[in-house]
Amino acid sequence: MNTLGLRLRKYDPDPEEGDGFDYLVVEIKVDGEPLVDFNYYATDLSAMHQSIKERGEWGIVTCWCGDMGCAGLKQGIHVRHEDERIFWKINEPGPRRAFAFDKEQVMSEIKMLPKQANGLIKYLGEWSTGQIKIVPDFNEGYFDLSSDHNRPKT
Repeated sequence: MNTLGLRLRKYDPDPEEGDGFDYLVVEIKVDGEPLVDFNYYATDLSAMHQSIKERGEWGIVTCWCGDMGCAGLKQGIHVRHEDERIFWKINEPGPRRAFAFDKEQVMSEIKMLPKQANGLIKYLGEWSTGQIKIVPDFNEGYFDLSSDHNRPKT
């Protein structure tokens, strides 16, 4: 059985060309290793939540903009459920892989994500000079981006 981990992480696609944003991406780890290069790909939390409830093909891995096609992906992660396990079959981005997760462990990880993430957001709001940007932007509703944590620094 594999272990799934979710963490909101700060990424900078090009540290030489700062644009005033602190880009935050939900990173998926399987057995402690990043599933993909999250400097390029992002996680769609809505698809992740739906994949816990329903089998099917889900665009869990996407582009920072939220469009799988923009990241060159033509298919999502194939998800199926069996008893208390969730199975992922990934064809792209390569290499092809298959994982089996305990459903309770995945659900626990999803529930813990906002607590971990909001701690990072608060820290960056206090110490960073950049404005916080969650990618893709439709994931913002999962986190506390109150104005105190996300106002541009002067």
